[in-house]
Amino acid sequence: MRYELNTVLREAHGRLSTWRPQNFSTFLPINPFVQTNLDILRASGIVLQSDVDGIYDPDHNNIAPRIGLAWDVFSNGKTVLRTGYGVFYETIIGNIPGNVMLNPPFLPDYFTPFPLTAGLWPAVFGPSPFPVLTITQQKLRTPYAQHYNLEVQHELDPRLVEQALQTLLVHHDALRLRFQLMGQQWQQKN
Repeated sequence: MRYELNTVLREAHGRLSTWRPQNFSTFLPINPFVQTNLDILRASGIVLQSDVDGIYDPDHNNIAPRIGLAWDVFSNGKTVLRTGYGVFYETIIGNIPGNVMLNPPFLPDYFTPFPLTAGLWPAVFGPSPFPVLTITQQKLRTPYAQHYNLEVQHELDPRLVEQALQTLLVHHDALRLRFQLMGQQWQQKN
């Protein structure tokens, strides 16, 4: 039996934010400076890592049972039946921490759609009035997989294995192919 504790992602300087629908009270105004105005962002439901316990709720019920069995079928040590099962938990990594760090107000989105940019060059690269926001699920569960197997293993006579390999080498050209570099090209050599 295993217990997997994967803690909530945190940024050392508190620069993570997400959106919580229960905190929403007003829509964001179309304003290029909205992405850096924390009061307006908070009114629209944006929460900072420092405002809440974490950008998602912790998942502390990750119990991972595992079991494996082996049975010597004929009690002679030559044939074994094996089976196993287990639950395996993964850590929450990848796109979530990278994308959440790009959320306003810490890294405003500097893109303005074309119709709004006509004749504004180089102001096109100012803060966009349409922030892009990566939202994490508040009750994010730790990802997991269940694995199982069933197999039969039998010890082979080493002389039989050697004989089978020799037969393969004699009858299958692909196993005997040799190549040699001749100038700029590889040539088959038998």
